[in-house]
Amino acid sequence: MKIDAKDIVVSLLIAILLVMGSFLFFQFAQPYALFFKEQTQLFLFTSEYFLSYLDKPGTLACLVGDFLTQFLYLRGAGALVVSLFLLLEWIMAFAVLKRLGCGTLAPLWALLPVFAEGLFLAQLYYTLAIPVTWLLAMGSFLCYSAIRRRWLALLAGIVSVPFLYSLTGAGMFLFVLLLFLYEIYRRRGLAGAALLILVFAAAYPYLIRSLYLLTATQAYLYPLAQGRYGLSAVVLLLLAVIAVALSSQRDKVTARTFSFHVLWILILGIASFVFAVDKERETNLALASEAYFGNWERVYDLAEKEKQPNALATYYANISLSRRGELGDRLMEFYQPGGAGLFLPVNPEANWFTIFFSSDVHYYLGDMNMAQHSAMLGMIFSPRHRSSRMVKRLAEIHLALGDSAAAEKYLRLLDATLYHKKWAARMRDALYSEQPGDYPWLTQQKERLTTTDRLRRAADYPAALEALLESNPENLPARDYLLSYHLLTKNMPAFKAAFDRYAKTKGAYIPRAYSEALLIYLAATNASEKEFKTYTFDEAVVKAFAEYTALYEEMKGRLEPVRERFEGTYWMYYHFAEVN
Repeated sequence: MKIDAKDIVVSLLIAILLVMGSFLFFQFAQPYALFFKEQTQLFLFTSEYFLSYLDKPGTLACLVGDFLTQFLYLRGAGALVVSLFLLLEWIMAFAVLKRLGCGTLAPLWALLPVFAEGLFLAQLYYTLAIPVTWLLAMGSFLCYSAIRRRWLALLAGIVSVPFLYSLTGAGMFLFVLLLFLYEIYRRRGLAGAALLILVFAAAYPYLIRSLYLLTATQAYLYPLAQGRYGLSAVVLLLLAVIAVALSSQRDKVTARTFSFHVLWILILGIASFVFAVDKERETNLALASEAYFGNWERVYDLAEKEKQPNALATYYANISLSRRGELGDRLMEFYQPGGAGLFLPVNPEANWFTIFFSSDVHYYLGDMNMAQHSAMLGMIFSPRHRSSRMVKRLAEIHLALGDSAAAEKYLRLLDATLYHKKWAARMRDALYSEQPGDYPWLTQQKERLTTTDRLRRAADYPAALEALLESNPENLPARDYLLSYHLLTKNMPAFKAAFDRYAKTKGAYIPRAYSEALLIYLAATNASEKEFKTYTFDEAVVKAFAEYTALYEEMKGRLEPVRERFEGTYWMYYHFAEVN
């Protein structure tokens, strides 16, 4: 068959544009979704771990996909890995469509399943095992279609059903359906046999589901978490049907028709990537990932720039403010959903996504019991039930507690990884160091630990913070979190008592949010001038409070006139914010 130089140029151009577009998109528009995929996985180089892949169908697809997921840990590597996946999928789809009779339009049509894949690659449940599944299925079909002898093709088709199901899971169906279409198109006398293979393939997962301990639905979908994740395979099959139907017209494509296809496929491709962008979720993942990497100034800059109105964004904004010593002054500059902006809830109503990050604040404050509780739940409820991020957190917790046996348990797991073993080595050096001064971060963490045990409910955050302050009154993060929690839950008597006990110092500066709250309480309780003078209020804040009170009473509680002048004050929050 003669290969047209023009076709080669078009194919190369498509490949280059695809890789460049994909890389730029995942590197600059959705990079943190890829970082997060790595954090919810723990790939170990141990024999037991490799053998665990035999417990479910799709052994090879899951193994290869999870192995490559490790590289998403590196900045830039995730975008490169995903781009290469999409390029390989385009090449394979191109070859499949050509084999089924698609002519000049094959390289353009092959982009459609790639665009469908791109829609989901940034989704939290979409693992790299899924594109591997489709690649193995398409590769198997191309090998099958190269078999010339009828009896050998029939034997290969039958044997491929259980073999491909064990290696690819749901990818087996893509292979069988392509085989069926191919046999109808080629008409080499195996159409009836292809139908029998199709029936066998439809029954096989149901018959073998108990071996893998799967429900009927799981048996047909695995490793897809949701049916919609098979969209790229569905698109490819539809294109295959069209290619077979139009195979007699493969050489009748005009320049005008080709240009029209280029235009609408380009528009569809751009639309698919635009549709895949979830800016709010990506910002949340950026905050969480930069916190995980220890880049707290980057967390602060992102929180300051984006100011997302959701609990997770506020959670990391508050931690970054506390680390800078600015929580009391700038608390009300950010969206505050009550106490949920300080502590992410860990309860039956919470979702795994927020539970996964809930240990960060407890570890920072020094409440290691709750940090461990949250980390364990984050591990259990995450999609894969194993997480490099949670294992590192559990190692840090026991390192701070000085429990070398427990810390070693987690560090040994990290020793068996590709990119976390160096981190484990650094933590082990800190664990056994005879010079604690060499690790000031660890010394600081140990100083924040509570030295008393207190029976309490997990969600009783004030009790936990008070226990930390009783053990170490110099634990300023715990103090600010206790005061801020009472403010955000509008528990003014508790705030006043906590402030007087832990923060009141004669002549000392009072952060703005605390000053505004104290003025509310003192005014509401008709405090004496003598008591008022025991606090060092900024005169400008006192004057502003008087103006606010007059305006609030004049407007009889109407929001907008008050907001125009006093946006971002605790007075506005106290009078107008709804706290669940």
